Amino acid sequence: MAGDQLEPTRDVLVTPAVFTIPPQRSQVVRIALRRDADPRVELSYRLILTEVPQHAAPDFTGLNLALQMSLPIFIAAQAPTAPQIQWSATRSPDGAVSVTALNAGSEHTRVLDLMISPQPGSDRWLHQQGAYYVLPGQAHRWALESDKNNDSAQWRQLRVKGSTEDGDFATELTLTPE
Repeated sequence: MAGDQLEPTRDVLVTPAVFTIPPQRSQVVRIALRRDADPRVELSYRLILTEVPQHAAPDFTGLNLALQMSLPIFIAAQAPTAPQIQWSATRSPDGAVSVTALNAGSEHTRVLDLMISPQPGSDRWLHQQGAYYVLPGQAHRWALESDKNNDSAQWRQLRVKGSTEDGDFATELTLTPE
């Protein structure tokens, strides 16, 4: 859960594989699946586009940067699919609190906004910035800032709310030891 675990694949064909984009122009890239779609679960891939910078002149003294983009590719299953997110919260022996979203469904979702608050009665919300994909059969964990200065009794129950590509959600969780 510490980031994307990427593995090379030959399932996807990208054409053209190498191209040059002149200034103020664009390039169409076609992507094809070289296998059948899965009958029950969405397939997911990442297309990594890497710029190859031009060689700098010998007297160049500036900074030469190369752009890299990582684009998600999702292949729908043959049968209807849907994400099914199961939320949990744990406390490590050192007191750190984390919230986990496990996708037990057959289609990805993307958590766009996440707010976490100790329960009951706290008006303090921790906002977790960013948008995170949760793929079928995968999980994403948000480690909360250290709560060592907070009352441990206040952090036994959590309120979690936010939004995904599929809509808003709200749930209450009981912390369990790791």
